[in-house]
Amino acid sequence: MPSPRAAGTPSALVPRKNGAVVGGRSSEKTVAHAAMPFLGCASEILEGPGYAPAVAHYLFNFVEGDTATGPAPREQTAGFLRVRMWGIDADEPHRNALAPGDLILLYLGAPEREFIGRAELASAVHDWTPSEAQVYPGDSPGGVLLAQVEEWDPPVPMNIVLSQIDPAENAKADFQAGVVRITANEYETALAVAAGRAPSSR
Repeated sequence: MPSPRAAGTPSALVPRKNGAVVGGRSSEKTVAHAAMPFLGCASEILEGPGYAPAVAHYLFNFVEGDTATGPAPREQTAGFLRVRMWGIDADEPHRNALAPGDLILLYLGAPEREFIGRAELASAVHDWTPSEAQVYPGDSPGGVLLAQVEEWDPPVPMNIVLSQIDPAENAKADFQAGVVRITANEYETALAVAAGRAPSSR
């Protein structure tokens, strides 16, 4: 979108081609959590004695798997948002850093390359409880719970957000990871672009 909650470093944005999706199964689209240099470098935050834990910002990247069958990416993500749950692969580099209160941008990778909303994490990554597993509409055995979910209709194209970012930050539109760490400025830029588009809250 490293377990220490320190500022992440920018990572190249390249679409995941193997479709290792929610829960690590190729049949499901990928939910992305990675240090997202979608908009550039990670922010530096004061942490330590005397400071409250810093809120981190991530991009959850969801791309179509390598199978042509099953629901379209937009339908799948709508199902995740409806139950306020998002699956996280076991090999995601930021998996153990995700914490309640972190702020998330929800992104559909190539070919859509659109932001579909935002949310706040309501939990850390965990294996689904029996009751959660019953309602989760995917194959992942675990993930995070979401709160303050806001869907953007229409979606916000990544290219419009990138046009608002300083070229010096070398921002890109594609990511390899499902969870990408981004900066507070990148997060706020996406929200600013989405402003006035009549979002619908769940």
